[in-house]
Amino acid sequence: MRSWLKTIRNRVYFVPASYSVVGFLLALAFAYLDIRDLDLPVPLPAVLFTGAILARNLFSAMVGALLTMITVSFSTIMVVLTLYSGQFTPRITRDFIQGRVPMRVLGVFMGSFVFSIVSLYSLDKAADEHSLLSPFVGVILAMACLAFFGYFIQHVARSVQINHIIDGISQDITRAVQRDIDEIEESDTLKRYFDERPEDLSAEPLVEIPIPEAGFVNGIDYPGLVQVASEHDVMLNLETRVGEYLEEDDIAATVYAYSGADPSVDNLSAEIAAKLSCGTDRDSTEDVEFGIIILVEVALRAISPGINDPNTAIYCISKLGPILRMIGRELESLYYHDEDSVMRLHVQNLEFSDLLYGTYQQLRVYGKGDVSVLGALLDSISVIADGEQPVATNDLWELAHYLVSGLDIDSIPDMDRRYLNRKIRDLARTLSADPSELLLTAE
Repeated sequence: MRSWLKTIRNRVYFVPASYSVVGFLLALAFAYLDIRDLDLPVPLPAVLFTGAILARNLFSAMVGALLTMITVSFSTIMVVLTLYSGQFTPRITRDFIQGRVPMRVLGVFMGSFVFSIVSLYSLDKAADEHSLLSPFVGVILAMACLAFFGYFIQHVARSVQINHIIDGISQDITRAVQRDIDEIEESDTLKRYFDERPEDLSAEPLVEIPIPEAGFVNGIDYPGLVQVASEHDVMLNLETRVGEYLEEDDIAATVYAYSGADPSVDNLSAEIAAKLSCGTDRDSTEDVEFGIIILVEVALRAISPGINDPNTAIYCISKLGPILRMIGRELESLYYHDEDSVMRLHVQNLEFSDLLYGTYQQLRVYGKGDVSVLGALLDSISVIADGEQPVATNDLWELAHYLVSGLDIDSIPDMDRRYLNRKIRDLARTLSADPSELLLTAE
């Protein structure tokens, strides 16, 4: 049910449809008040009421104006989506569509339109000399729509700025990582260990749990999986991770039994499947790896010959360092224990060295022809290493070798060579490594 509700909330039509329903109910409520001359406990000022003729003219004008606003807003959204897809990356169009501002503004317009047209229809029951309250509500909605339209224009103008887009993606990734860290640190029952598997755990799996439906794994309820494993007295080895694509019946988890235990596997498959949510799209708010992929794609598009905007690529690369430093070893092998200190869940996530390679590989291939981009890549490695705790020092130095390898030293001008050598020395100083291994010297 939670997965279904989340899917519905992520639909484009959900927010506009909700506002439309509210507008319809509001119109029915005021139509009831207008038709029936109710005695209110507190008399309302006469200025709030008007006649049916003026109300018809007012609502007729609102229906036409709001329909125009809806059309303009929808056209603007389509233009922004086209710009996102062609200029940046098509994978960020979903973030704009599901953003709070575009859909809520469109919802306010549609709700006001529904209110106006339903109120206009209900005026057929009102006498011309009858005083009506709904036109005043229509005026309030019209002014609110005008304010929302101005805010929408300002939001769109800000949304197409590349720095705003990059900052938004970076914040989504940071929040996702911090949420995982806080969940572990603040829980009294869930602890993270870099332990070996228990000796009294069976070598052969008790049962394998398939994924119920094909798609990307968008969310995993780790505390829920620990609870399920504790109730059945088993240990779960999670065979997937958030962001991975699985075909139907692919193995999602493997169940192991402890020596001397007599676990029950009844309904275990359904209970584990309920803790995994799958979808047709990846989401950067939950999937850290996907957020990094988006940043890399924006950088690659910026340094492509058709766009040729290396400064945008450098800005994207500058965001990668702090993100990867924050991740550190958080994606390594994790073991979760229950409240009785019994190991219940093993999560084998993407290794940090693989994440580093996946992040920098394409940037190296397409950016090594630009010295400023290569310098930014070396700086980002220094940022990863310059944390409170050392993070994969050997992996980072090996990555630096990988970035510099393949350069045609003879074709690099002296000023570019001195610039890169300075970056290499700074990185070697941070990693306590020998810079002579990487310094660029002409033959």
